[in-house]
Amino acid sequence: MTCKRTANLLVWPLLASLFLAPVATAAKQGEGEKTFVLKQNGDTYGDTTTYINKRALKMVVDGSKVTLLATAPSWRVVLFNDRNRTAYSSSYDDWLLHVPETTYAGHDWTRYPLIVQPEGPQVPRLGRMAVHCKVLGVLKEGGLKPSKRITNGHYLVLKNLPVAFQACAILEKALSCPGFPDGLPLEFYNLRKAGKIEAFKSDLGGTEHFFATKNIEEKTVPDSFFQYPHGYKPERREAEVLNDDRLKKQMNNLARQLMDGDEK
Repeated sequence: MTCKRTANLLVWPLLASLFLAPVATAAKQGEGEKTFVLKQNGDTYGDTTTYINKRALKMVVDGSKVTLLATAPSWRVVLFNDRNRTAYSSSYDDWLLHVPETTYAGHDWTRYPLIVQPEGPQVPRLGRMAVHCKVLGVLKEGGLKPSKRITNGHYLVLKNLPVAFQACAILEKALSCPGFPDGLPLEFYNLRKAGKIEAFKSDLGGTEHFFATKNIEEKTVPDSFFQYPHGYKPERREAEVLNDDRLKKQMNNLARQLMDGDEK
């Protein structure tokens, strides 16, 4: 099935209203839940710290005020920025179908489902055994097609952990990883051919990491840690939430420097 944008103008006022009044958390109040804490790095959000358990998912973008949150039972996904107080909200089903718009450009595997298949024995990663999957291609135009970018892709996931499959699926979509049933994303990379230089283009080859996990540990995290925000301005896509005033200023300064350099 071809992924498509799921913005619906008819339901937008309803989504907006979700941020104009307090929203109660879906997680039960209690002493806490056994939670896996992962230190990860990827092309989409850079360095992140992810908290995931049976009832909730929270991914914090390190060094920023940006957080992605989803909790049971609805698993509504909210990406919000505490600095500019903006938020992007999506239902669970729409989140899995939508094309991530964290930037203004994408790759073929973010526009179409990336198909993977388990291959070989499990491999050791961070003191655990991970399922190794081979990337077969992208599903588009009614069939499986080769990916233009990922020519020899590999995807590693952790299985059989006490975490919600909905949380794993949300995280995979957020990180632009392939979809693997009930698998916690651990590593996603592409093995390119040896380096070559052709005309004005060069390719160094080697391993191209799109996403990796640096550390994983278990902690008991209080339910109050997983609270939906309220009073935030709704946005229609993730890029608007990420692109806060400070980042805009940095980008404007960079563009001005490049323009000044061209004039000299």
